[in-house]
Amino acid sequence: MINQKKIIWSLLGNGVDIAIGFGTVMLITRLYREETAGQWFVFVAIFSLLTNLREGFIQNGLVKYSVGTEDHVRDRVYKTNFLVNILFELTMSAVVVGLFQLFRWYQLDKLFLYYPLYSIPYAIYRWIFVVHRSQLRVEKSTIMNVVFLIVLSTGAWMMYARQLEVVSMIFTLGAASLCAAFVGFFSFDAWAMFRSSFDRKLFQLLVHYGKHGILRELTGTVSTRINIFLTAGMLSYTQTAYLGVAQRYVMLLLVPNTAFQALLYPVLVKIANGKDVVQLKEEFENQVSKLLGLMMLVAFCIIIASPMIIEILHGSSYHPAVGLLAISLLTVALFSPFGSAFGSVVNALEKPNLNSRIVMINSAINISMSYLLIRTVGLYGAVFAPFITELFGFIWTGTIIRKNANISYKACFERIPYHYGYWIKKCKLSLAR
Repeated sequence: MINQKKIIWSLLGNGVDIAIGFGTVMLITRLYREETAGQWFVFVAIFSLLTNLREGFIQNGLVKYSVGTEDHVRDRVYKTNFLVNILFELTMSAVVVGLFQLFRWYQLDKLFLYYPLYSIPYAIYRWIFVVHRSQLRVEKSTIMNVVFLIVLSTGAWMMYARQLEVVSMIFTLGAASLCAAFVGFFSFDAWAMFRSSFDRKLFQLLVHYGKHGILRELTGTVSTRINIFLTAGMLSYTQTAYLGVAQRYVMLLLVPNTAFQALLYPVLVKIANGKDVVQLKEEFENQVSKLLGLMMLVAFCIIIASPMIIEILHGSSYHPAVGLLAISLLTVALFSPFGSAFGSVVNALEKPNLNSRIVMINSAINISMSYLLIRTVGLYGAVFAPFITELFGFIWTGTIIRKNANISYKACFERIPYHYGYWIKKCKLSLAR
């Protein structure tokens, strides 16, 4: 079972992470006009794509070979994985800067000239963050997030007070990443990691898991970000800004999903390594139903409050984002708990190729649907396409996971009333004290 205190810490940490994203978006939309905000959202979409590629390459292997191992083995895993992480980011940063300076895509060459000042510190910060999460040291990863938020808030205040250009946000985010990484290094035995040896055999195993992860993240992240790219290319930067704001609010709904999945994967790995199929089924259905019920509540609250919040934080010009947000929230609330947990199960069962294949096919469907619907329907096509794609993936993965692990998606929905009753009872007891 996942410790309840760790879930709370994880939710808190992800809440801080969301505050970071919201603070950035609020500053960008208030300080700059819609067209500049749209350009920033394209920059963030590309940054997120490349970040997910790197993390897809390193994360699965890092968790798989560091959870439940002896200290000296874990140190070798850390060192090998850390070096791969840095080399990957240096290579990607050089390629990105070169391509944008050469081709000047989306008129973003000025922003991407400074890309490494954010991407490299962020790669180090995220690696340490994942290390703590893989060992369920969520309180330490939360402290890192808090440091990030403090530095970012200071930089944002300077940007607002001095009316600095949007490129200064890159310097601010880079500084915040560096400070958080510095704190993170002192919260675990980094020196033991650096003193350990580089393991070539382990490197090959990490690459084996990494190639599936990077392929999955490439197709998956392109699929989720394609709507931003297509809107910028086929419509306008102003409409891209509306979509970008809506997607940022969807991140609120992903707070519980991210928190649960980060804790669920290491637990599923331990259960799968013990070959206990019955416990695997019980843990999956119990945790996913709990997450599903929570996300439905959060989605309802955000939909009700979104018109007022968007006007207050971003201005009345961003009202078109409200309808986009409602459809996106429905999509995420219903389907994301299953998709993420399905990936955790098949990776725990050492079948990463199965997850990669599903993500690739779903991504191809979403990209095709997005292009078709944005071209014919317009901006709303950018949110209808993911809903149709996720519905298809939900049916497909539900069939596969029942066959491989006897897990029922239907049972997850059936357990939701029990969790609501339990939460209401706990609230009543707390109020009665």
